[in-house]
Amino acid sequence: MCPATTEKEAKKEKVRIKVAGEIFVTFKSTLERFPETLLGDERSRTKYFNKEQQVYIFNRNRVFFEWVLHYYQSNGDLYIPKTMPVEIIERELLFFGIIKGGGTTSKRTSPQSDEPTRSGEQSTSPPPPDLTIKEKLFTIVTVPYSSILSNIWALVDVALILTSIIAFTTETEPKFQALLNNPNHGHLLWVMFYIDAICVVFFTVDLVIKFACWPNRIDFFKQLLTGAI
Repeated sequence: MCPATTEKEAKKEKVRIKVAGEIFVTFKSTLERFPETLLGDERSRTKYFNKEQQVYIFNRNRVFFEWVLHYYQSNGDLYIPKTMPVEIIERELLFFGIIKGGGTTSKRTSPQSDEPTRSGEQSTSPPPPDLTIKEKLFTIVTVPYSSILSNIWALVDVALILTSIIAFTTETEPKFQALLNNPNHGHLLWVMFYIDAICVVFFTVDLVIKFACWPNRIDFFKQLLTGAI
């Protein structure tokens, strides 16, 4: 990812971008079609470059990034997914510098619209394909705030993590152990059993979905070992 020595080499130089665990590859010259954006400005995107992995890493919305990349590859056509909240769209477009403040520049579309335009003309470029079930599941469990379901999943995840921590610490308390061993409080054993069972089932399902839907299996295990999942 070092600067190319010649103009010809620069056109062929590829850029690897990792977004939420998935690797995207495109040409450097493609990104530099729009030098005023984050990805188009080499100096701006350098701070996101990981030298060990030789990749630019962004902790952003992976699903919408496909449309961000399509914006560069189609030379300015921006398709907006109908199912994604406007707040997410505007936040991602602002982050990558595709829109500035509340407005857009030439060859761009409004975040409210799902129809592409270029200088006032209708584009003939085909839109990116709809998300598969696998991609939708991946988004729900890995991209909070991308939809109502992802919000619910993230909230349940956090709630069960806190519940499991509280349950574990409570079970180690001598006074609570005495209550569990007391025949008159046998219902507490069932309460703790159900809490543990619900937490184990949810975390297992969450892990299985991530493993099944993760774009790269090797990267999945790397993220798992580092505690990023």
